[in-house]
Amino acid sequence: MWKAEISPHITVVEEGEHMQVAWHGSASVSLEWKDGPRLCIDPMFSRAGDYGPWFIPNPGAPNWEDYLRLFRPDLVFVTHGHFDHFDVETIRRFVNDTQAIFLGNSSVIATVQRYFHAPAKRLLALEPGHQVDIMGLAILPVEGVHWLCGEEGDRAAAKFASRPDRWGVMPAGGPMLQAFIGPQGSHRPARWQVYVSGDTMAEGIPHLEADLAVMNVGTGVTNPITKEPEKVIIDLDDAARVISEKIRPQVVMPVHFDHDGVFLQPLNRGDIQRTLRDVPPHPQVLIPPYNTWVDVPGLTGT
Repeated sequence: MWKAEISPHITVVEEGEHMQVAWHGSASVSLEWKDGPRLCIDPMFSRAGDYGPWFIPNPGAPNWEDYLRLFRPDLVFVTHGHFDHFDVETIRRFVNDTQAIFLGNSSVIATVQRYFHAPAKRLLALEPGHQVDIMGLAILPVEGVHWLCGEEGDRAAAKFASRPDRWGVMPAGGPMLQAFIGPQGSHRPARWQVYVSGDTMAEGIPHLEADLAVMNVGTGVTNPITKEPEKVIIDLDDAARVISEKIRPQVVMPVHFDHDGVFLQPLNRGDIQRTLRDVPPHPQVLIPPYNTWVDVPGLTGT
C-alpha cells in the first residue's frame, strides 16, 4: 500500500480490494464498495466565514476541489438536521458540483429541495423502518434518540428559519436516522455489513449486528436554553456497552469526538482505542488519518 500527500488535508491510499472508508473529520465519513457506489455521510466542509460567529468548523474538512477529485460520491446521506451534520453550504456545493443523490428524513430532503431546487430524481426521503434499495445497496434507516429532533426539531428549525443571523444552525427537523447498510441481496437478516449511528443515544440503538460500526462518540454539551451540561450523544462507556451488547462489530470506527468546541471535554484517542478494543467481541478500532482512503480490515464486501 502506498500513499502520496496531495495537500495538508488530503492523502491518497492505493485502492483496496473490497471496501474502503475515509474520515473527513467530525461525523463526515465516506464509504466505498468495490465495483459499487460511493456514499458520503454528513459532509461538513464549510469554513468559519461561511456562517456567523456561532459556527464551529470541522477540524478535518478537506479542500473542496481535492475532495471532488478523490472522494466524489454517488450518494449523500444526512442523518439529521443539525449544523454539524446538515451543513447547508456544503450541500449547496454537492447540488451544484455533483450528480449525487441525497438521502435523509423528509424534512432534510424538503429543505434541500426548497433552498437549492435539487431535481426530484436526486432526492430520496427515508422513512424509519422502511428499507430502500439503491445503486446496489440495501439501506435500513432506524429512528434514533437525540435532542431537538422529531416534532421538537421541527419547531426549533421553524424558529431558526426566521433568524437570518442564525442561517445554518438548524436547517431541518424530523427524526435522527441511524442506518444499517449492506450490498443489496447479500446481507443476512440479523447482521449487516455497516452500521452508521448518527448522533443517537444508546437507548435508541437496536439489537442488530454489523461488521463495521461507524459510531459518533462525544461528551456533554451546553444546553442553549438551560445553560447546563447535557448528555446528547453516546459517550465512551455507552459505546463500549453498545458494541458488546447490540452491534458486536468486527471493526469499530469512532468519529465526531474530534470536533473541538462542540463537546465540553475532549476524548483522548488512546483512551478510545483501549476502551473499545477491550470489550467483547474485541473489535479492531479504526481511527484513520483525515481524508485518507483505507481498507476496512476483515470485511470481504459480501
